[in-house]
Amino acid sequence: MFRISLHPDPLVLTTPAKTKMTKLLAYFKNHPRVPRNYEWLAALFQVLVLMHCFPPDIAGQARIVLITKDKAKLTATREVTCVRKKTRPSVVVPMDLERGDRLIGDIRPVRVKFNCRGANYIASAPFDVRFQQPKGPGCYIGYSSSGGKLSAKTNGVHTHVQSGVAGMVSRYTTYEIRMTRIKPLGLARYLPFLFPPRVTIEWLVFGGEVDVKLRGFSETIRQGQKAIALGSRVPMVVPITSEDIEAAADVYAEIDVSQMATSNPQERRDAFVQLKALHGAVLADPESLQHQLELKRVQETFAIPPAEPIQPSPDPQERSNDSNLPTPTGIATAQTYTFHNRCRKPHKFRFTPQSQSFAYRPTASEVAVGGGGSTDVRFEVDTVGKKPGDYLGELVIECLDCKTERGCGPASQRWPFNLQIQ
Repeated sequence: MFRISLHPDPLVLTTPAKTKMTKLLAYFKNHPRVPRNYEWLAALFQVLVLMHCFPPDIAGQARIVLITKDKAKLTATREVTCVRKKTRPSVVVPMDLERGDRLIGDIRPVRVKFNCRGANYIASAPFDVRFQQPKGPGCYIGYSSSGGKLSAKTNGVHTHVQSGVAGMVSRYTTYEIRMTRIKPLGLARYLPFLFPPRVTIEWLVFGGEVDVKLRGFSETIRQGQKAIALGSRVPMVVPITSEDIEAAADVYAEIDVSQMATSNPQERRDAFVQLKALHGAVLADPESLQHQLELKRVQETFAIPPAEPIQPSPDPQERSNDSNLPTPTGIATAQTYTFHNRCRKPHKFRFTPQSQSFAYRPTASEVAVGGGGSTDVRFEVDTVGKKPGDYLGELVIECLDCKTERGCGPASQRWPFNLQIQ
């Protein structure tokens, strides 16, 4: 059972559910046997009946945003099946997915990219993804595969992915899940009820941290590590290899190339090689602002829309808009960030602005922020002698005591920002 955590979206009744509720209300309101002074009881009764007989539809829990095959973008496909209750709607782009829906893909070159409440997923066939009933805040997904993988960039979102008896909880993380089934050899393969295939599960963490829970095993897998569970054995934790990074970069590069406008095969091959190298550099060092900016620059060159904003490391906070305002040259100008503590308990944070182009003077280097509270972080930028133009910098945020609260988030984060001088 993987579990990977999100902030809940509000319950939204679709038009059919609203119509049913309206008709039921009108029935009880106009029924002659219902006394007027018991209208409140009738209203309560009709709500219970509605919840039992007409469960409200939930607004799309996820949305398919891209389907690719052999580096080509598809607008519709029959190679991926959507099972929705007793129907099988056509799989198209875009397509909203509801709880209870299943996506099944068996053709290996096919990849499906979907967004689940802010988190970006790429399912590489073969796969079987089920959008489950949420048991709490977040996007709950059931995932199984026989040789495929599920790549994810959570973008500050709590996600839950379940498969078998393994559990995984993560936030602000770039990770990948791989599953393979090893069939028994010899005569044992004809007796599956006695010799079931062994399932190998791998959790690869390219950025952030992941809590993996399995029978007799509970451990935090950190950036640059992977946990491997073979059958019912206790998972072992080993470093991610260069082959792992290359295989993951291949997925993201293929997604990028599929969105290119050019149809020239040579140009697409050259772009794939370049993008794969850049994605590999970002996955190998997710805290490098330089790698992220170079990737964005190349994506813009090929007119590829970026999947997520530049963010070298997980960022659970929100930033004020005035950090990108024009700054007059030769003036020490104050910049302001609004920092939100998403943890439940109060913590102490250290803020350190950095740039190769400027000198910064923070007004307060260490600040205590209450649980769920916020504070304004201000620092001055010395622009004396700088020419007009755009300059890059980053704000390093360190939590000095977050380790005392489990699941609070990464101990160190980096915020890239752009400073425009006129």
